[in-house]
This record gives sequence, C-alpha cells and structure tokens, in this order.
Amino acid sequence: MARSKLSMETRALTEGAIMAALTAVLALVNIYIPVLGVLVALIWTLPVVSVCVRHGMRAGILTMAAATLIILMTGSPISGLTIVIPCAGPALLLGNAFRKKWTTAPTLLVTTAATFLSMLLSLLLSFAITGITPWQQWLALRDSMMQSVDMIMPIYESSGTLERMGMTAAEFAAQWKTALDLLELLLPALLLVSAAFSALINYLMANKVLIKLKVELPEMVPFRLWRLPWWTIWGFIAGFAMAFLGGRFLPQFPMVSNIGFNILMLYMPILVISGLTVASYYIYRAPKEQRLLYKLVLVGGFILLMSGFMVVMAVIGLFDTVFDYRKLGGSRQKG
Repeated sequence: MARSKLSMETRALTEGAIMAALTAVLALVNIYIPVLGVLVALIWTLPVVSVCVRHGMRAGILTMAAATLIILMTGSPISGLTIVIPCAGPALLLGNAFRKKWTTAPTLLVTTAATFLSMLLSLLLSFAITGITPWQQWLALRDSMMQSVDMIMPIYESSGTLERMGMTAAEFAAQWKTALDLLELLLPALLLVSAAFSALINYLMANKVLIKLKVELPEMVPFRLWRLPWWTIWGFIAGFAMAFLGGRFLPQFPMVSNIGFNILMLYMPILVISGLTVASYYIYRAPKEQRLLYKLVLVGGFILLMSGFMVVMAVIGLFDTVFDYRKLGGSRQKG
C-alpha cells in the first residue's frame, strides 16, 4: 500500500517536472516570439491543467510554481509576472473543476471570475511597477489614439476619403471622440466579457486536449443544446431599465445609467451565443444535404451584415430564454 502510494507520488512529481518545463517553454515562446504569441497564449497553461486533473491541486500548484521560477530566471521578471499572474489562478481552478467533474456552467463561471480577478491583479502589478494607475494608462492610450486621428486627418482630406464618407474633418474627429467616450463607459463590461471569452476558449481547448489524453471528463453538453436559465432575463430587464430610465428620471445620478449600459454590454455577447445555439439546433435538425447550405448562409450573414447579424442573434437568444423554442427546459426550474 505504502509502496503504491510512493509510486504514485513519484509519477506525479516526474510528470509535474516535465509539464513545468513544457509550460515554461510555451510561456517563453509567447514572450519572445510575437508571431506565435496569440496561439501560444491560449494553450501554454494546458500542461498545468493536465497535472491538476491527473494528480490533484497540490501537484498543479507545484508545477505552476516550478514553471514560474523557470520563466522568471530565463526571461525578465516583469514580463514573466505579466504573463503568469493573469493565467495561473484560472488554470489551476480549471484543472480542479475538471478533476471534480463539474459541469460546463459552474466551471465557466468559476474560471471567468478567476480570470477577471487575475486581470485586476495584473493591473495592480503594473501600477506597482510603473507608478501609473490603470486610469492614467487609459487616458494616455486615449490621447495617443486621438493624436493618431489628427495625424491621418490630412491624408484623408487630400485623398478625398472624408468627402466620399460625406463628413468634414471636425465631424470625423467628433465621431472618434464619441466612440472613445463609449469605450471608456463600457470598460468594466469589456473586461468581464474578455475574461469570459478567455475562460470559454481555455475550457474548450482543455476539454479537447484532455479527451485526447484519455482523461475521463463529464460529457459536455452539445453547443446546439446550450440554453440560458429563464431567470437570467431579469438581469437584462434591470440593465435596460437602469440604462434608459435612469438617465431620464435620475439624471443627477449618472452612475445608474452607466451601470445599466455595462450590464447590457455584458449580456450582448451572451445573448448572441444563445441565438447561435438556436440556429445550430435547427441546422442540426435539417436534412443532412441542406446543413452545409444553412451554415454558409449563417457565415455569410455574419460577414456581410455583422452588426445587424449580431442584433438578430441577440434578439433570438433573448426570446428563446423566455419562450424556450427548442423545448429543452421542460419546466422553468429545470431550465
């Protein structure tokens, strides 16, 4: 019994050491080879996830710690911490969720929260190193973007681009300022959306990799059967009311409408995905010889009518949350 336990611990340490080295190599590729950085950024923590699933959270933490030391010694401490801090916690929690066989929804919720908190921690680290607050960084970025608009304005005027667009230089600059104001307003929601997207991508990729490694995982619900619980509609209603009624009846409290717009921004990609699940469901039910055509129509609609396509998908997702067109819920409690 003791020998078997010792053998398992030895195997865990050996695999952890190999995975730590692999994790460090992938992280260094992400740092020093920008061409591959986008791809590697999505997979460099997967070895740690694998160790967590096979041998537990303790082995995963040791693997991440070893990989972090290699990254810090091989690369610069600042760049190493910049890449490790946003990803270490979510990777460990994702591996633990897989090990405990959590279903998709709680796994995504936990990893999204961990990713968001890790982003905030990364911003605090940046402030500690540079002495520049995240807000000051945003203002500097905003100023540089406005300066770039001023630089390209003469080119647009001389080439006749502004004339073809039917606007003056002042109107073009005003549009840019309005867009940046909106972006500034929605920064909290955008951070949450990016955290959720990162968690979703890492979940899907880890699921594929672990299945290839013959790791037993809870069966993932097919995309066409995903559906929001009916009660999530109340969050959308609250955001809508705060955004449009708060500005009208409570103008002295602009924070109310700002929070409402951030809630709507957070709901938008969720509802779009919900709409796509409905479309995927009906495409799957179509005759096999017609499915490819429907998929091409869907992709064509996205490419040619991106904003309109998103709105249509969001509306479909919103109504499906209430009416359950696919009859997946059975009852509101079950849904």
